[in-house]
Amino acid sequence: MPVNPITVEVVRNAVNAYADEMATALCKSAYNMMIYEVRDFCVGLLDTQARMISQNRGGQPFHVRDVEPPALRETVKQRLLIEAH
Repeated sequence: MPVNPITVEVVRNAVNAYADEMATALCKSAYNMMIYEVRDFCVGLLDTQARMISQNRGGQPFHVRDVEPPALRETVKQRLLIEAH
C-alpha cells in the first residue's frame, strides 16, 4: 500500500507538536529556574525499542546523549512487561 506524502507530513508535524507540548508543560510546572527560565532541558518521544522519534524544538540536544541506549532499552522493556500484566 503506498504511503500518502500529505499524511506523512501531518503525522510528522503532529509528533513534533507533542514533543513541544511536553516541553511547554515541563516549563510551566517546573520549580527549578534552570528549566523554566534557561530552558536547560530537552524532551522527546521514544518508540517501544527506545529509539528517538521526536525531540522538542529549542531543547538542548546534548542532554539526549546522556541517556545510555542499553539502559533506556531495558527500562522500556521492563515498563512494557509491567503494563502487559
